Amino acid sequence: MPRLDPPEVDRAAASRAAVAARRARAEVKRSIAEKRRSPLDVLESGWSMPGSAEATLRVRELVSSVPGLGPVRSLRILADLGISESKRVGGLGVRQRGILHDWFSHRERRESPP
Repeated sequence: MPRLDPPEVDRAAASRAAVAARRARAEVKRSIAEKRRSPLDVLESGWSMPGSAEATLRVRELVSSVPGLGPVRSLRILADLGISESKRVGGLGVRQRGILHDWFSHRERRESPP
């Protein structure tokens, strides 16, 4: 039986790509925390561009980056919505997308001034 050799991997390039992806996700979370972007905008971007930083962001991190929602509240909200804390924005199903979109829409309407 022939021996299979694993493909050569450029570990330095992979490391640089991983750092760039983490920085991009951190910037998305920062923009939500500073209210430069709305969570609905991030959801729409993540769903329309599958490989983007928004799509690879965990839903738990998205919810907890909203001002006023910490890690404990975020986990409770996700449990109430029926969304696993390990899910990524781009990995949500149609039903979960609708539930999360409706939840953020309701929250934004409630917080907007009359």
